[in-house]
Amino acid sequence: MKYINENVVKELFEDTPQLIFEVTEGCNFACKYCGYGDNYIQSAIRPLHANRDMQWDTAQTVLDMYLSIWRKTEYHNRNIIISFYGGEPLLNFPLIKQIVNYVKDNKPEIINIHYQMTTNGYLVKKYLSFLVENDFKIDVSLDGDQIANSYRRFMNGKETFSIVKSNLDYIQNSFPEYFKNNLSFQSVLNKNSSIIDVLSFFKKEYNTTSEIIEMSKKNLCKGSLIPELFRNVKRDIESSFRENPKEFSELNLASPTENNVRTCIKRVIQYNYETYLDFFQMGDAGSSPKRISMTCHPFTSRIFVSSTGYLFPCEKTSFKYPLGQIKDKKIDIDYNKISNLYNTLYSSAEVLCSQCLNERACTHCFLQEGELSAEGIIHCSDFIKKTDRSIKEQKQYIAEHIEELVTILNKEK
Repeated sequence: MKYINENVVKELFEDTPQLIFEVTEGCNFACKYCGYGDNYIQSAIRPLHANRDMQWDTAQTVLDMYLSIWRKTEYHNRNIIISFYGGEPLLNFPLIKQIVNYVKDNKPEIINIHYQMTTNGYLVKKYLSFLVENDFKIDVSLDGDQIANSYRRFMNGKETFSIVKSNLDYIQNSFPEYFKNNLSFQSVLNKNSSIIDVLSFFKKEYNTTSEIIEMSKKNLCKGSLIPELFRNVKRDIESSFRENPKEFSELNLASPTENNVRTCIKRVIQYNYETYLDFFQMGDAGSSPKRISMTCHPFTSRIFVSSTGYLFPCEKTSFKYPLGQIKDKKIDIDYNKISNLYNTLYSSAEVLCSQCLNERACTHCFLQEGELSAEGIIHCSDFIKKTDRSIKEQKQYIAEHIEELVTILNKEK
């Protein structure tokens, strides 16, 4: 069965709403849990400590192709995001500036360009005037207070918190509206932190919140420190709710039971919607198709361009699965080969997913986890065998927690 063909892949590639440039592999931090560090097995495409910078020719080749596409009338008033990623992207600020200025000089007036960056915050003050001038959205990696942030260190082992905090305070005091509207945060939960402490820190210091993520436990090296540093988000939510219910409530966090009810609803209802508005916009059930895992079609939401010119469907995809490459100022991409890869994956996944309790509540991407073999065989670490009994248990759980269900519905009004 064909789930996607080469024409669809080509269309998705040309219509992608976001370009992400890995402008450098280098970093001025040596975070203990870094996914590109010593605790993980690295791909040959991105070897450990290579520290390579993207060259202008690579970026220009991508930009020229898309600038020509964006000049078409059907792109009128289209919003395009250009993002910068690393390593620490600001270590290659000259290329970032060159890309932004090139786009300014060459983009058609009919489209709107928005800039984003993921950064560790160390150099953000140095280049702040440029970032503010170009209205950059900045996602800062910060794990909370000094204790929570203790695994984010410089190469020499010294702590990074003080300098990053000072930079953030400067931005907040000097450009309060920019700070409020353009800065977001991402925190890695670890054994020195808790969700309550992390979110309380951001609320107290900056009247904002942070996205909490877990360390990856995939592709670990022998002797990796990750199991020692790891803290489970779900278990931390449960313990925090149990031990600090008042603080939990003040931070407007959904209770563990409420989260479980949401999951149960997704598991037992064929078509589900995040909000009432989604329901009315989607129309009939036939327009909300059953999905096969969370492995989306290639280039649906973005394209990630590595420092050496490999193309990936997003920055979270394993480096095992490049979908194209920039060579000699040309984009080498085989749409048919890509469609075959995805059809093989979807074909294998549909058999597995149809037997899984999480089929409709899935958050698993096979390309991100690197679980697709050359032969098309997949393994899913999130697989839970679905049975009539398990479905009955999900429905029973919802029935026993009507109050939480009402709370969920009220929040979505």
